[in-house]
Amino acid sequence: MVMVHIDCHQNAIRRSGGGRNVDEWSKASLHNAGAKCNALTPIAIGTASEADWALAINRYQADLEVAAPVPPLCRAIVFVDICELIDKFGQVHQIIGLISIHPSRSFSEASQGGGRESNAQYLAVLHLLALCLPPDELPTRNARHRVVSFLMTELTLQSWLEQRVDVLRAALADYTTEGHANTWDSLRPVCLTWAFVDRYFRDVIPIDSEDRLEWLQSHILETLHKTSTFVKKFDEEIAPLSAPEPFCELMGVFYGTFF
Repeated sequence: MVMVHIDCHQNAIRRSGGGRNVDEWSKASLHNAGAKCNALTPIAIGTASEADWALAINRYQADLEVAAPVPPLCRAIVFVDICELIDKFGQVHQIIGLISIHPSRSFSEASQGGGRESNAQYLAVLHLLALCLPPDELPTRNARHRVVSFLMTELTLQSWLEQRVDVLRAALADYTTEGHANTWDSLRPVCLTWAFVDRYFRDVIPIDSEDRLEWLQSHILETLHKTSTFVKKFDEEIAPLSAPEPFCELMGVFYGTFF
């Protein structure tokens, strides 16, 4: 999967004649290929030899180092990227009425392609990459990121379902102890993060095998295809909720337990 800054992509379009048309991505590809921020993220589907996989990881590290100062690639670093991606996915809904100009949607709107769907699909690639790297301590610096960490630790959908309510309860308690008010407007970000993880488990990666990595690898194409529907349902059903009661009703949790 290819990454490139939106500014670099837009500059590439302008240099190749500009304007939005069906060949936008093809026209920009030559310039994007030479951009310093261009990087091929390896997809860990388990078919490469150990030597080829090591070569791909080393190239990815080198590409990232050209674009920005980055530490050595490890599971914790990729987890931080996953958290940032999910944070931005939820933040687009934090300012009602300003969604159309929020920076978190800039790529989708400015380029008229990619954006939220591509970012959500990229989560599947990062998830696989992280799980293929040696385990280490995850930097869960706040309540939202502690919720996201369950994507890294839960082995099956069933194990998530058995504790999803407890995870939400603990996240809300953590969030208020971090200094956030006990109001819907204040708690909404952590609720959206929990809802993202919950729906991602249930609708996108319903893992039913104890070998989580093998399941994710064998279902990667299905996961990518399901993501577009997942984003649409999240944006239409969950994100617009403006009070805790309808949120609890939609997500199947008892309102009195949390608010």
